[in-house]
Amino acid sequence: MQPELTPEDIETASFTVAIRGYDKQEVEAFLADTADHVRALTEASGSAYVDLGEEMGELLQHARNSADEMTTKAQEEVTALRAQVDAEIADKRREADEYVRRSNEDITDEVKRMRQGAEEQARAIIEDAQRRIVTLQSEEVEARERIRALRMQLLEITLRLQRFEVGEESDESSDEEAVASFEPDASVESATKTAPTGPDFAAPVELVDDEPAIEDGLDDDEDETQTAGWETQPVDVIDLEEDRAEESSR
Repeated sequence: MQPELTPEDIETASFTVAIRGYDKQEVEAFLADTADHVRALTEASGSAYVDLGEEMGELLQHARNSADEMTTKAQEEVTALRAQVDAEIADKRREADEYVRRSNEDITDEVKRMRQGAEEQARAIIEDAQRRIVTLQSEEVEARERIRALRMQLLEITLRLQRFEVGEESDESSDEEAVASFEPDASVESATKTAPTGPDFAAPVELVDDEPAIEDGLDDDEDETQTAGWETQPVDVIDLEEDRAEESSR
């Protein structure tokens, strides 16, 4: 494998002087232009890689914060609601018991009616509380679905980042072979006036919410990244097996 060619290597390259050889100033000018172009491509590639990493980190942190906030809020609401229901039930029962204690045995029917009314009201409160708890649980399920969607988006970004890295390695290998096999000819002067355009690193990344396509392509992407010699860092919040288990339990 040939050593990596840097812009400094291009700028400091030297050639054997021969009779009737190429013009030294033209060769040095061409090498300077080539070094500038390689340096610009390298800087653009690094900037795009950093942008993708920052975007993935922000999305991951947002998903974690959203999950924590939703879970904490749901638990607090359920706890407060249950405490309120228990307090109301206890108050109604105490009122009924106090009324029965002070009442005469001759008015047992009235006491029974009051107790029945209190129990019905308590049951209504319990039923209302249960409905509210079901609503909160439904909101929690929706929150989990949103978190799961964010995880899938993170997975898509990770896969796109892997493909980008594999494509970058291929482009660098092609550039190294082209520079190593370059033989100047009479078209050197015209070549210095035209420079190839690099990849569009500023193109936006489209987040595809196509879950089956993502899962079907996992094995192929893993084989490609292993063949290219890149190591994939796992994302701790992505757990597809857990998501599938949650879907099955529903």
